[in-house]
Amino acid sequence: MSEIEQEVGSYVARELLEDEEESLPPSTVLTNGLLDSWAMMQLVFFLEEKYDLTFEMDEFVDEHFESIATVASFVQRKLAAPEPS
Repeated sequence: MSEIEQEVGSYVARELLEDEEESLPPSTVLTNGLLDSWAMMQLVFFLEEKYDLTFEMDEFVDEHFESIATVASFVQRKLAAPEPS
């Protein structure tokens, strides 16, 4: 499990689901109703603050937020992308 997967899984479990588990596994599906739209926005706010990212409107698509693994992969790609000038 990558560090970002661990961070996202921990945040979702503790803050959004109020679960006592330390973390959810990367395969946890988020788009099946586990998180409502408000919880998804809270997740985005967390990611933007934690990793100093900005999400564009066209990036709010299911394939980026399907599971903890896809969220982590998306964050890793954004961190690796060059900043726009």
